[in-house]
Amino acid sequence: MSMQGVSLFEHATRWGRSSLPLIPKIWVQPRPPALKPLEDRLWSDTEVKMTSPLSSRRVLLLGPVGPRRAAVRDMLQEIGVRMTAMVGSARHLATVVELAASFDCVMIDFDAFDDVEDGVDALLDFRRKCPGIAVVLLSSSVGGDDLSSERAAITDATVRLPATGDRLSRALSCALENHASALELAQDR
Repeated sequence: MSMQGVSLFEHATRWGRSSLPLIPKIWVQPRPPALKPLEDRLWSDTEVKMTSPLSSRRVLLLGPVGPRRAAVRDMLQEIGVRMTAMVGSARHLATVVELAASFDCVMIDFDAFDDVEDGVDALLDFRRKCPGIAVVLLSSSVGGDDLSSERAAITDATVRLPATGDRLSRALSCALENHASALELAQDR
């Protein structure tokens, strides 16, 4: 019989005190199993599934039908956006307010507006009606990407077209972060 995991006191009581000198209760522990080599502990056979931080996001894409909108949709799908819906024209922004409420972000092709002032007015109206939705503007007429909150009245981020998947990913992440910060500030007031 092995003494592993049995106190000497129990051993002495079981087999008689004469077999052991009187010793305070001490536990004899089994040896710990030998450790696997460090390399085996660091790299396991278990597959780790990586998920994109954008994988749960739902994006509504507004802009004219065509290859540019399809390219943006494809890039959003490549970066892991869970759901993308497309609506024919950014000029119809006012009519998609109810639809937009089921999305986390609206990406708008600003070049679809005939006039910059009309576009700004439509965005101000949209922000007033849908304050909980982040907005990303897509335009070929801006100087470059703007991921700051400088244009917070109308957008949370701006991307110069043509875009890349990496730039869209950063813009979407920044827009969601900028928008969350703006909502927190509004609640604190």
